[in-house]
Amino acid sequence: MNQRTKYVTLALGLIVLAVIVVLALARRGSRSPKTGFDVQAATSTCACPLDSGLIVLYVHSNGKLAINLEPVSSEQLSGQLARIYEDRVKRVLYLFPDNDTSSERIVEIIDKVKHLRTEETKGIPVPKELGTAPENMNIQIRLVTPEALKAPCPMDCYNWGTQGFPTNPIPAR
Repeated sequence: MNQRTKYVTLALGLIVLAVIVVLALARRGSRSPKTGFDVQAATSTCACPLDSGLIVLYVHSNGKLAINLEPVSSEQLSGQLARIYEDRVKRVLYLFPDNDTSSERIVEIIDKVKHLRTEETKGIPVPKELGTAPENMNIQIRLVTPEALKAPCPMDCYNWGTQGFPTNPIPAR
């Protein structure tokens, strides 16, 4: 085998190897679920005395919703959340679904939250040249999981996920 044949064989081998690696990475990436939503799992459901403004959206399996301890209808949800987060710098919402809440219902709620816009940008028409809508409120959603409920809380803090939600009301506007 001459020198040229060795180089051609080596080049073809490297090309085949590169194709295999690319296909393997593409296949592995396609197995992970793609929701299109930036939702994080809550690390815990602990609240400490210095924590303020904790907002929890309870999604019950019977379709009912509650923000903290206040019931809210599906029709009122967007307006209520927009009012709550309008002036907040820290925009975190804990999403706490019942165990038997359907995944479709959870996705529907996440979609509503992710597409909330401030009052100032709701009525603004978007020029065709821009092609994008005004910015959303960028609320961080943290999904309460069984692991978050089990996480130990620091001393002088309590676990609102297992011990009940504090009775401090949502700040009125």
